[in-house]
Amino acid sequence: MSSRPPPTGRLTGVHTLFGAEVEPTWAPDGATAVLEPTRTVRIEVRTSSGDAQPIDFVAGEDHVLSQGAW
Repeated sequence: MSSRPPPTGRLTGVHTLFGAEVEPTWAPDGATAVLEPTRTVRIEVRTSSGDAQPIDFVAGEDHVLSQGAW
């Protein structure tokens, strides 16, 4: 068996319906998404377990969401 590098990646140019550009990155030790909102808005973020948390975005202020290792 050959060893393979860990799966990592990055997406660019992703836009949300609420007016933000999102740049997600991921690796075996976790994932991060930088959101760059173009307008001020409150959204609700849900996890895969169903937990929800409101987040206030302010136009022009980046917001970082991160998750630990899977």
